[in-house]
Amino acid sequence: MGPADSALSLHWPWVVLPAVGAIRVSTVLMAVAILGVVWWRRRSPLIAIVAVMAWASAFEIVFSAIGSVVHGWPASPLVWLVAALAGWVILAAVLHVVPDWRLSVAAAAVGLVWIATGFAINVPGGSSFSIAAEAFNEATKTLFGAAYLLGALRANVR
Repeated sequence: MGPADSALSLHWPWVVLPAVGAIRVSTVLMAVAILGVVWWRRRSPLIAIVAVMAWASAFEIVFSAIGSVVHGWPASPLVWLVAALAGWVILAAVLHVVPDWRLSVAAAAVGLVWIATGFAINVPGGSSFSIAAEAFNEATKTLFGAAYLLGALRANVR
């Protein structure tokens, strides 16, 4: 049995999940943090799941849109991504789960610096690895995750 046959593998900074693919370890940790803290504090698995999915969905939509503009990534996958994921962001808003504006501004500021420096990215199995690109990705996504975490804790769900 080789590494490809294992149920789970770690190729830092990614964890490779069967049937899902490579996901950054920090993304998994932030998702678990949002899910656990919101579920525990709000006693609502619905709000916890919606907060995680809205955060990940909003980040991926914006990330892909920026990649399309900055790097010329094809628009067709972006359209499908928006169609597939925007519902989570809308559902979160309907449930009054919106990201904290201060942490959102901080995430946007880091994102703007990332864009200004070329919006370099790392990909699993890529031939090179940029520490700066990883730091920008991690900082932006983590700040935005914290924004959704705080937003979910403050949500006035009816």
